[in-house]
Amino acid sequence: MTKLIVLITAALLCVSPMASAQQISKKKLAELENIADRIALIEAGPVPDILIFATIAATQADHLTRDSATSELTGQLAGQYLAPSSTLQRKAERKALSAQIAERMAPLDIARTFAATVYYGRNCYGFDAAIRGLARKRVSQAKDNDWLALAALPRSPSFYLRDRSALRERVRGLITDMRIAGLVTAKQANRLEDLPLSNLDNGQGCAS
Repeated sequence: MTKLIVLITAALLCVSPMASAQQISKKKLAELENIADRIALIEAGPVPDILIFATIAATQADHLTRDSATSELTGQLAGQYLAPSSTLQRKAERKALSAQIAERMAPLDIARTFAATVYYGRNCYGFDAAIRGLARKRVSQAKDNDWLALAALPRSPSFYLRDRSALRERVRGLITDMRIAGLVTAKQANRLEDLPLSNLDNGQGCAS
């Protein structure tokens, strides 16, 4: 378990916020600090281990550039709380907010909060609402195959929800990435690969 925590920490931690902060005003930095404070207070609740591992694998599959200030997962969590934009200012704000999040939260808490707040498609935000709205199951009823399918969605929810073949390939890729990263053993990966693909079309989604 200690080795696993080290692996997750290495995947999620970000570097000093100073590089990104240089481009941002003091007023904006104060706003980002307030956002980070609010994110750190989110109660994610118990998140299934397999969902945490698959979520990490899903966001770490595309390796970061050397000059990136944060891991992709922390950056995506930060991005949920900023207005959509591709400007350099917006990118600097995302890096600064990511650094603030990493200062306040342990790596596993970042992964849990991401899973508890990210958009899974069909008006479903967070794994609790998504498993009920998409699979028509309570969290206590969901199995590993449900969590794997759920973790595959955030990259392109509408695409994976309408194309089961693509979803199946995405899930297989997540299992491979989890094994390579040491998040699951080879034996565990084989078991996961033998599971049937979850049917996320059982539900109609979440209320808007």
